[in-house]
Amino acid sequence: MLKPIIRDQTSMPRPVGRPKGKSFPIDYDTPRFYRALSKSKEAAQRFGWKPCTATAEELKAAFTGKCHNPLCGVSESELKRKLSMDHDHVTGAFRGWLCDSCNMALGSAKDNPVRLAGLVRYLTEITN
Repeated sequence: MLKPIIRDQTSMPRPVGRPKGKSFPIDYDTPRFYRALSKSKEAAQRFGWKPCTATAEELKAAFTGKCHNPLCGVSESELKRKLSMDHDHVTGAFRGWLCDSCNMALGSAKDNPVRLAGLVRYLTEITN
C-alpha cells in the first residue's frame, strides 16, 4: 500500500504570481496582475519576445473588465477564459486587455496593421 507524501509548509511551492516579500492589501485581484506579468516573462523567454514592461499597478489601473478592442468590448464575465494582457513583443509596451479572439487575431496577423487591413478588405469583398 502506498503511503501519502506529507510535506511541511516550508517545502510547499509558493503561489504563482506573488512576488517574494510583497504584501498585498485585501484585494484578491492583485495577484492576477502579477501572474500576468510572470506569464509574460515566461513566454518572452520561450519565444524570444521582450516581456511586458508595465507594472502590476499599471495593469490593474487599465483593467476595465472588457476587451479593449472598441468594436468588440465583450465583458470578461461573458467569456470562458479571462482577458489576456496585450503588449508589444518588440518594445514590451503594454497595450491593453483583449479577449482571446481579438488577441489571437492580432497574433495571427503578427501585429501587422497592413495585414489586418488586407484581411478586412478581403472579408468585405467576399461578403458583398
